[in-house]
Amino acid sequence: MWKANRDKLAAAASTNVSSSSSSVALSGANVSSSASIARRGSHPRVTPSKLPGKPASKLKAPTTQAIAEIEQKREDRRKAMAQVKKERDYENMLNEQNGNPGDVDFQRMIKQFRDQEHQEQPFVTKADMQITICVRKRPVNKREVKGRDYDCVTCWHPKVIIHDCKLKVDGITKYLDSNAFEFDHSFDEFTSNETVYKYTAQPLIQFIFNECGRATVFAYGQTGSGKTHTMEGIQRQVAADIFVELAKFQTNDRALEVWLSFFEIYGGQCQDLLRQKRLTIREDGNGEVQIVDLDEVIIASEAELLQVMQRGNALRTTHATEMNDQSSRSHSICQLNIREKGSLKLHGKLSLIDLAGSERGADTKSHNRQRRMESSEINKSLLALKECFRALDSGGRGAHIPFRASKLTQVLKDSFVNTKARTVMIAAVSPCVSSADHTINTLRYADRVKEKQVSDDVADPAQVKFRPLESYRPGSSPDKPAPLGPSTGNSLADLMSQAVWRNIADMTIKPVEEATPQLAALNENDDDVDGEMRVRKDSCSSQDDIKLLHSSLRRQSLYLVGGDHSLEELHGVVQTLYEEQENLLNCHMSAIQENAELLTEEGMLLSEVQGDAVVDYDIDLYALRLDEILEKKEHTIKRLRKQLALFRRRCQEEESASKNVGQVSFY
Repeated sequence: MWKANRDKLAAAASTNVSSSSSSVALSGANVSSSASIARRGSHPRVTPSKLPGKPASKLKAPTTQAIAEIEQKREDRRKAMAQVKKERDYENMLNEQNGNPGDVDFQRMIKQFRDQEHQEQPFVTKADMQITICVRKRPVNKREVKGRDYDCVTCWHPKVIIHDCKLKVDGITKYLDSNAFEFDHSFDEFTSNETVYKYTAQPLIQFIFNECGRATVFAYGQTGSGKTHTMEGIQRQVAADIFVELAKFQTNDRALEVWLSFFEIYGGQCQDLLRQKRLTIREDGNGEVQIVDLDEVIIASEAELLQVMQRGNALRTTHATEMNDQSSRSHSICQLNIREKGSLKLHGKLSLIDLAGSERGADTKSHNRQRRMESSEINKSLLALKECFRALDSGGRGAHIPFRASKLTQVLKDSFVNTKARTVMIAAVSPCVSSADHTINTLRYADRVKEKQVSDDVADPAQVKFRPLESYRPGSSPDKPAPLGPSTGNSLADLMSQAVWRNIADMTIKPVEEATPQLAALNENDDDVDGEMRVRKDSCSSQDDIKLLHSSLRRQSLYLVGGDHSLEELHGVVQTLYEEQENLLNCHMSAIQENAELLTEEGMLLSEVQGDAVVDYDIDLYALRLDEILEKKEHTIKRLRKQLALFRRRCQEEESASKNVGQVSFY
C-alpha cells in the first residue's frame, strides 16, 4: 500500500517538472522572438487579408515603389541626354556645313546673346573730329576653320563686344564673360572696303584740299588681323578720289600737283621703298623734322599712283611669325603731298600708315633674336604713338606731345602739332576665340586713345557699366610714382594698354644737325600764306619724351607686378643691341676697306722686290714696310674682334632678359 502511494507521487512530480521545462522553453522562445522583432524595429507581419478596407491587389510595398520610380527617372534622363546629344550633333553638323566648326555650346550661347540683345545704330559721317577711332572685324579664314576656331566678336555699331568663353570652377559649366567697348565706328566682317573708306578716309580728302589740312590714317592691330588688306583698299579709293578733287582745283588760279613719297621704319631705321636706300631723320633748328634724301615722285594719273603704291607695298619688309606666315615687320608710310604747281608750296598732306603687327611677349618667346628685337621695336613705337594720341585728346594742340620718343612719331610730327590736323585710327581685330586676348588688348589700346572706357561684364550692351580708370597724380617724380587713384577730369588715364605696356624700350636719339639750305628753303615754301598753318614751337628735348614713356612704364609695372622693371631692362638691352649691331657692321666695313688698301700696298711692295725689271732693291726697307703693314692689319683685326666681343655680350644680355620676361604670367 505504502509502496503504491510512493509510485503515484513520483509520477506526479515527474509530470510537474516536464510541464515546467516546457513553460521555460516557450518563454525563452517568446523572448527570442520579441528580441528579433525589436531588432527589426517592426511589428510582426500582417497579411493584407487581415487589413480592413484594403484590397490585396492594389497595395505595393514602399521599397518596390521607390525602386521603380528611380528606374523611371533614370530612363527619362537617359532619353533626354540622348535627345540633347542628337540635337547637339545635328547642330554641330549644320555649323560645319556653314563653315563654323568648334564648340557647339559656346556658339549657341553667343548666338542667343546676339538674337536677344541686338542693338545697332546707323553710320554717320564725322568729318569735324580731330581724332576718329574705328574698329574693323575681319572674317574667319580657312586656316582658322581648319583648326576648328569660331567667332567670338560681335560688332554692333558703335559697340564692339568680346565674348570670352570660360569654364566655372567645376571645370564643366560653360559661361560667357562679355566685355563691351564703344568707338566712333565699328565695322563687322560683312562691311566692304568701300564702306570703311566712306566713313574714315573719304572726309579727309576734301579736308586736305579745301582747308589745306594735314590728315593721317593709321591701321593698327595684331599680326594677321587684316591691317594691310584694309589699308590697300583705302589706297585704291584714295587714288580715285584725290584726282577728282584735283580736277576741281585745275579750273582755279592755283593749279595743284600730287607728289608721292613711300618709306618704311624698320628696326629703328628709315628706308626709302621707292629707291631702296637708307634715310636719315633729323630735326633742324626751327624744330622741323626732315627726312634727308627722301625722294618724292610727281604723279600724273590715278593709274600711275596705284602702280607706285603697289610697288612700295611689294618692297615692304615681311617675315614669318607664329601668328602669320607673312607678317609686316615694319611701319610703312605713304605720304601724298598736294603742292602748288611751279612753287611746290605744300597745300595739304595725306599720310596713309600701315603699322607693323603687334605681338605679345608670350608669342615671341620662340622667335629668334632678330624677331624678338623687331617685336620690341614695334611695340615701343606703338606705345609712343598712343602717348601722342593721348596728349592730343587730353590737352589739345597746346599740350606737350612726346613725338620725339620714337622714329615713327618723329616723322609724323606735323600731323600731331599742326593746328589743322586730323587723324583716323582703324583698329583691325581677329574674330576668333583663340585670339580673344589679342583682340581685347587691341581694343584697349584704341580705347585709351579717346578715353572711351571698357565696360564690366555685360548682359545687355545697352546698359554698360564702366570700370573707373586710374591716373597718375601730378607732382610726383618719375622714379617714385604716386599712388594710383580714381580719375578726375578729362585727361586720359595713365594706364597703358596691356598690349603695349610690357614692350617699351630705352632709346637714345642722336643730336641732329642744322638743315641744309635746300631743306630750309623747302620749309619756307611749306608755310601757309595766312599763317594759320604755323607750327607750335616745343622746347622739350627727346630725352624728356623718353622719360615720359619710362615714367608710364614704371607706373604700370608698379600697379600690375609690384614694381617689376624686367621689361624696361629688356628693351634697354634691345636698344643697345641695335646700336652695337650698327657699330659692328660699320667696323667690319671699315676693316674691309682698310684691308683692301693694305692689299694694294702689299702688291706694290712685292713688285718692287720681285719685278722682272728689278735689279737692285733695299731688303731692309722692304722688311720695315712689311712690318708696318702687318701691324696695321693686326690693329684692324683687334679692333674688329673687340667690337664683335661687345656685340656677343649684348646678345647674351638680351637672351637672359628675354627669359626673365617670359616668366611673367600676363602682359
